[in-house]
Amino acid sequence: MLLTIRRRPLFIQPLARFATDSKSSQKEEKFDYSRKDFYALLNVEHSANDRQLKLAYFKMAKLYHPDVYKGINQDHFKKVSEAYNTLKNPVKRSEYDRR
Repeated sequence: MLLTIRRRPLFIQPLARFATDSKSSQKEEKFDYSRKDFYALLNVEHSANDRQLKLAYFKMAKLYHPDVYKGINQDHFKKVSEAYNTLKNPVKRSEYDRR
């Protein structure tokens, strides 16, 4: 019996709203970091556990990595990394939650 294996793409393509093609009908807007907290940047709940944080970080890192993403929000990857580094450490996370 011969088994066939389906190949999955190596990385997730950015969503159409983040596309930088000139053919794209939607314009990308500058991200406002003053109104967003770290949980919103990673798109997780305040009660998220370590596994959920890690999965959310990897998802956002794939979308906004500088080698892949060439849009307006070039520094978004740095902000996502900062958010993950703060929330994965229990001491820093408790200090952040107190603010």
